[in-house]
Amino acid sequence: MTDKSKIPHDGGQVPRSLCAVPLEESALGAAMLVQAQGAQLLSELCPEDFTINFTRDVFAAMQRLGAEGLGDYALLQHELARAGTNYRLDELMLLERGVVALGSEMTKRITALRELRRLRALARLGERISDSAFEVGARSETLIAETMAQLEAIR
Repeated sequence: MTDKSKIPHDGGQVPRSLCAVPLEESALGAAMLVQAQGAQLLSELCPEDFTINFTRDVFAAMQRLGAEGLGDYALLQHELARAGTNYRLDELMLLERGVVALGSEMTKRITALRELRRLRALARLGERISDSAFEVGARSETLIAETMAQLEAIR
């Protein structure tokens, strides 16, 4: 039985509270509507900011196309197919559903998606620390040093 409170992600599971699929989709949809917002999205986010295969695949295809390739769903679908992921055109066009394509809204979306990525990274770090503390031969100094380095990377 699968845990309905979690979403599969990177070989593990992420609590639904640390995912915002509609937000991910609206950011991608706004990027398709307004080229400047697409350029902003591509320059400020990374694949780890997206939690499900569909949004990660679309973002990766957008990265390969570059900002000048955005806005054309047929081109996006073609790029996805070249990478071995096949999504129907109507599925892709649903990204625009309910999107308000104001410049300030994209900044808010990016900020929220980054925050969720950082919270997911902190949650994974907490799990690793918990597991590592119980390993035979664990040393607190080593765990603290490794944790501090990982926290700095999350920052």
